[in-house]
Amino acid sequence: MVIDKTLIDIKCTNGNNDRYEILQLLGYTSLLNYNCITRVDKICIINILNGVIKFYDIKHISDDNLLEYLHLLTNKYEST
Repeated sequence: MVIDKTLIDIKCTNGNNDRYEILQLLGYTSLLNYNCITRVDKICIINILNGVIKFYDIKHISDDNLLEYLHLLTNKYEST
């Protein structure tokens, strides 16, 4: 869900999957920004099982970098 330029993902997992979850949210952010649905400036992971809420400020990541990441995810990356 997106609230006030923050993409929020609610998880219910046991363990520490921070890297995977952040990469997953960056993929969602790429899709949202690329399709001009909204501009995401922060991502948030809420893990109900662990009782943890984490916020990450991603304003410094450029739209070009997010688009490159989207291309990597979809196997359409062309290095120039």
